[in-house]
Amino acid sequence: MATYQISEAECVRKLVMLDRLRQCLAELHDESLASPLAKRRGVGMLLALREWEIAAFRQLQR
Repeated sequence: MATYQISEAECVRKLVMLDRLRQCLAELHDESLASPLAKRRGVGMLLALREWEIAAFRQLQR
C-alpha cells in the first residue's frame, strides 16, 4: 500500500492507467488459452484507487 496526494486530473489519469493494465491482463489471458490447462495458473490482481487519508494526518494540514 502506498499513499499520495494527487490532483483530480492525475487521479483520472491513474484510473486510465489501471484500466489499461486490466486490458493487458485480459489479453494475456486470451493468449494463454492456447496453452494446455496443466501449464496455466489461475491468478487474480486487486488494484484500487480511492480517496483515503489517515485522520491524524488530516489534523496536521495547514
